Amino acid sequence: MIAAAPGCSDFLRRGWPNDVSVRVGKGQTYDALAHADASIVASGTATVEAALLDAPMVVVYRVSPLTAVLAKPLVRTSHLVW
Repeated sequence: MIAAAPGCSDFLRRGWPNDVSVRVGKGQTYDALAHADASIVASGTATVEAALLDAPMVVVYRVSPLTAVLAKPLVRTSHLVW
């Protein structure tokens, strides 16, 4: 299940193959996180919400290529994927 922001459901459905069943829910974020075995969460308020629900998560954050090149030498963690 994908918990989508209003107006994003059509965009999210387009990228999936026809043989993959994807459910896009609007207004069901808390229910989806509370019942998920794992989740992919954008960095920000959503990570706090997922933490409060004790939901296992992978946090993602998108930056521009230039920002990534400049920031990479400054970030020191063993769990960062570039």
